[in-house]
Formats: sequence, C-alpha cells, structure tokens
Amino acid sequence: YKTITIGIQTWMAENLRTARYSDGTAIPNVKDNATWINYGPQTGYYCNYNNTLNSDTIAVYGRLYNGYAAINSRNVCPMGWHVPSDTEWTTLTDYYGESIAGDKMKETGTTHWVNPGTGSTATNESGFTALPSGWRDDIDGNFCNLGRNFIFLSRSQACEYMDIYGRNVIYNFASISRGNIRKSAGASIRCVLDTSVILRILTVSSGTGSGSYSAGTIVNILASTPATGKVFDKWTGDVTNVADVNASSTTITMPSAAASVTATYKDAPANTYTLAVTNGTGNGNYTAGIVVNISANAP
Repeated sequence: YKTITIGIQTWMAENLRTARYSDGTAIPNVKDNATWINYGPQTGYYCNYNNTLNSDTIAVYGRLYNGYAAINSRNVCPMGWHVPSDTEWTTLTDYYGESIAGDKMKETGTTHWVNPGTGSTATNESGFTALPSGWRDDIDGNFCNLGRNFIFLSRSQACEYMDIYGRNVIYNFASISRGNIRKSAGASIRCVLDTSVILRILTVSSGTGSGSYSAGTIVNILASTPATGKVFDKWTGDVTNVADVNASSTTITMPSAAASVTATYKDAPANTYTLAVTNGTGNGNYTAGIVVNISANAP
C-alpha cells in the first residue's frame, strides 16, 4: 500500500483490500443481499462493491467491511497497522479543519468522483487520495453511492450494540463529517500506522515498488519493461529477502533497515536458423548475418 505522513500520523493512501485478518484467518465474503443483512451476529465480513471480480476496480476502491470486521481483535489491517480510533480520525481532520478537510483529502478530478459543481474543489493537498468507494446498506443489502461519497470506519464504538464512529465525505461538500455507522453496514477502511512502528525506505531501481514500509511487510516489486534487444536478467543489491531474484515480478520482505534493489538486463538471445547444404558442406544452425563457408562435394 502507498502511505502518506500527515502531521504526526502515517496513513495508508489506499483503501484496504485484504480478505484476511492479520493472523491469516479468512474474512467471510458475503455477496447476496439476504445473507448480508442476516449473517451471524457480531461476525466480521466483507464484500466487493456490486460483488465485482474486476481486480482493477478492487485495486482502486478497495473492499467494503462491516463494523464487526473493523473492531475484530484479530486486526483487519496488516501487522504494524490498525483501524484508526475516533480520536485518531479527529487528529487527522483537525489538522486541516473539519469544514475543509474533505477537499484537502479527496482525489482531484472526475475520474472517480462525480462532478461536484460549485460545492467542492478537491485539492488532495494531504496526499490522502480519498476515493468515492460508496457503501453497502444493512437494511436491504444494496450497494450505494459509488462515485458520490466515501465512508471510512473507525474502531471506536458509538453504542454498545449497534454503531461505531466513522467519517463521511460527499462529492459536493468540502467538509468531512463525523457520525454513527451501524456495525452491520459495509464501508471502507484506511489503516493508520502503529506509533511504535518505524518505516524503512525501499528503493527499487529500474522497476516499481519503492516506498516506506515497516519491517516484515511483503512488497511487490516489478522490473521495468526491457529496452529493445534486452531481457530481464536478475535483481541485484539487497536481495537476501527477495523471493525470486530471477523473476521480473516478485516480492521482497522488508528488512529492519533501508534496502535497495536493482533490476538488471542482458542481451536477448539471438534467433538461430538452420542452413541445409545439399551435396556439400556447411550444414548447421547460425544467427542472421553470419558468413558461412560452404563447399560442394567432389564430383
């Protein structure tokens, strides 16, 4: 996940999209409406908006989780991260001011957000890149408001049995609002870094995956497209924790110190062609442009 430091806090700059708690336990994926509204009491579960299987859509908007997943003791966020408390959300919104924090946090443009008219001017000054991932109703199980708003969950309970606190931003409002969200509704999660965790810098040269990560985080790295006549060779540098140094797309487990890896390339193997010489010598396999001596057999 991309991350951003705002004031004294470090947040994920992407919506959570995991299907497991941090201990590896699977979170149930509930698709149909009837099951969503009648699933086991106080059970955490998730869904994709409109139950999409499109990996690109999930990568952009993340997944929707109910409040029971958000407050589960197994922690829906990766190790070293957690679902923010109501107080941590307030710290973030107070940094900009609640009346304008929405515009400071929203992704700019209308690629994902509905045109706000004159009600909002998103700047994403924070780098938080809030996306309008919509939500799922717990009354009928319907999906609502993709492109129009986001609702982010906290882990702080507003009522003992029914609600938790969350934050809501609407496409045509500059503000961000605090409110109660029923635990059985589905909404997005942004994780915040544990205060005891130190981020280490990973530098990926000639590839993607650079960023700041906590020790133990598994990071996807991908070599850049080779130049003409070249093919990927291997990863070099701090490769002790690279899963497969010979694969252009692989992972690295972040060590407890800064690390740097570089994708290297080699000449692509030349194509060879078979030369068949009838009644003579010179048969063989050769690359294009090679000058080959041939001679006829004695008559």
